[in-house]
Amino acid sequence: MIRVLVATAIGLGIFAAVPAFADAAPARPLHLSNAWQVSLDANGKVVALQDSGKLDAGVRVPLEHAIREWTFEPGRIDGQPAPTQTTLTLDVTFVPKGHDDYRVRIDDARTGGSIDIA
Repeated sequence: MIRVLVATAIGLGIFAAVPAFADAAPARPLHLSNAWQVSLDANGKVVALQDSGKLDAGVRVPLEHAIREWTFEPGRIDGQPAPTQTTLTLDVTFVPKGHDDYRVRIDDARTGGSIDIA
């Protein structure tokens, strides 16, 4: 039987469904790393967000909702803020709170270029 676990991130309002098995061993932290292509306007607001395609929607959608609320430092041209294309990489841990609950902890968030190996 599969139960659905709900993860929340305090202050971010993230809720994510994570499947678990009823007879599973005691919960351990779950780690993931994911990258998005991000388009920012000159004010640092997210105008477009494209996932790398690795995350289940139950985790991806709430994370993307939170990311869209963040403000970033955009690139500059001649000292003036400008629309920016970048890569956002998050390292995230789902920390067991007890029973079927997990708290989402963002361990690292970084932006910048990336290498695409095809």
